[in-house]
Amino acid sequence: MLEKIMAVCKSKWVLGLLVVGVSASAAVAASAAVSGWNGATNMNTVNQVLGQLDGMLTNRENQVKQLKADLKDADATIATLTQQRDAANAKLATAQQDLSAAQQAVTALTSQLNQAKTENDSLRGQLDEKIKEIQQKIADGNRQVELKQQEVDRLSA
Repeated sequence: MLEKIMAVCKSKWVLGLLVVGVSASAAVAASAAVSGWNGATNMNTVNQVLGQLDGMLTNRENQVKQLKADLKDADATIATLTQQRDAANAKLATAQQDLSAAQQAVTALTSQLNQAKTENDSLRGQLDEKIKEIQQKIADGNRQVELKQQEVDRLSA
């Protein structure tokens, strides 16, 4: 029976050292307690050391649980941020496509405007020529009327 207790104590002590990373003073105390086993006289010391180790192990387990929870929260935040980034990238791609389409439309409209200006200039030139022709015909007509008026006046006299 004593051997079983001692084996459990040693396994907990080794487990405590490996998992918890016991401080040097706790390790020395545990080692002394296990090495100097004298039965019931050292049982209190062993129980104290085991209690400390159990407490430290529980503390480390709690820290691991907290770190796992923090990691889970961080992963959730990363997932959310990744989704937001992907959505923003999709909006950016759409905006860039819209901008490209708008730029093409502006280019086409600018070309049409330039063509219309060229046509307008050409028509304006033709109009100016027609106006000059009409003014010339009016002037010629006025001269003919004047000549006819002079002829009417001469014939009336």
